[in-house]
Amino acid sequence: MRTHTGILIMTLHIGLIEELSKTGHRIGGYPHFTQYDPRNNESPHDVLLLQIDTDWTDGETDIMWGDGGVANFFISSDDLANLDFSDVIYNWDCY
Repeated sequence: MRTHTGILIMTLHIGLIEELSKTGHRIGGYPHFTQYDPRNNESPHDVLLLQIDTDWTDGETDIMWGDGGVANFFISSDDLANLDFSDVIYNWDCY
């Protein structure tokens, strides 16, 4: 019984880490940067619209930003609420 409980706890722990991770492809949520957040405090672009991360599986590279980076698209919350995609900023960085 102890072994099964330990495996269950480890599985839940790994799942939680993966779920809370900022890396990976996502729509919305918290952005991941390999360098730094390019937005300054006055930037109206406060919402992560889309994040596309480097993606490789089984030795195959499907998406590569530089040497393992990430691309982010940001929009202001007001523009998103109005479905106005005319002022979206884009940034990508890598290691």
